[in-house]
Amino acid sequence: MRRPAGEHPGRRPRGRAVPAGRDPGARVRGRDRRAFGDRRGTRHGAAGLAVSPEERAARDIVAAELAIRPEGGWLDPHTTDRLLHCFGLALAESIVVHDPDAAARAATEAGLPVALKATGPLRKTDIRVGLTTPGQVRDAYREMAERSGPAMTGGIVRRMVAGGVEVVLGGVNYPAFGPLVMVGMGGATADLLADRSFRVPPLTPSTAAEMIADLRCSPLLYGYRNTPRADITALTGQIVNVGRLLDALPEVAELELDPVLAIPHAATTLHARVRIAPAGPRPSPYTRRLR
Repeated sequence: MRRPAGEHPGRRPRGRAVPAGRDPGARVRGRDRRAFGDRRGTRHGAAGLAVSPEERAARDIVAAELAIRPEGGWLDPHTTDRLLHCFGLALAESIVVHDPDAAARAATEAGLPVALKATGPLRKTDIRVGLTTPGQVRDAYREMAERSGPAMTGGIVRRMVAGGVEVVLGGVNYPAFGPLVMVGMGGATADLLADRSFRVPPLTPSTAAEMIADLRCSPLLYGYRNTPRADITALTGQIVNVGRLLDALPEVAELELDPVLAIPHAATTLHARVRIAPAGPRPSPYTRRLR
């Protein structure tokens, strides 16, 4: 059929209607919803799926805390545990203590060796690991209290798992960008090397495995020099769940799991911190793509 004069090949002729059902932007919008999730429904989660009872419980926890403290802040250990459990991020069993002698008794009750973490509105996390006697626990508590002063309101004693590799998991919610998940190797040496990997959630197990492989010290998790191989499946599951939490709860401004002890049959979190803050509208998925 002859093309009218002046009509450019591939260009829709002027004056012709677009055929019904052929919205030029529909394909782009559909592709965007598949990549970033359709976030239009209030009864749906961050990825457009129905909200689970656990996620609904997590939202209720955050809403209750912000009702008490509209400006937000760091959650107390009990509330932190409750929130993390909603996303399958179980912490090692702990005992809350408020003085050096109670810490020493708790260490005996939990079973040595233990980790001791200071609690309260501290500017920096203070945690001691590998304490093998009640006396060490008592001395560690006193040293923490002297250094932190009134900001230290107590401590948490947790039994440690022998061996393993220390890993750090965490993330933030940026107001203009959205959530970002971080994985890094723990310990002083890895901290000096700034051995970290970052991704934007939601994450898949394969993406989480890529984050682990990005780390320069990752051979330590794979049986380096005949050391026991860590449970990579458990660790990737923890990373995916951190991404789920940050994607579902924009009010979680900061999340830190440090250390997560990766051992042959588990990945156990010994210490966690969560800071919440009021959240505005979710950033545009186009902004997340462009950045």
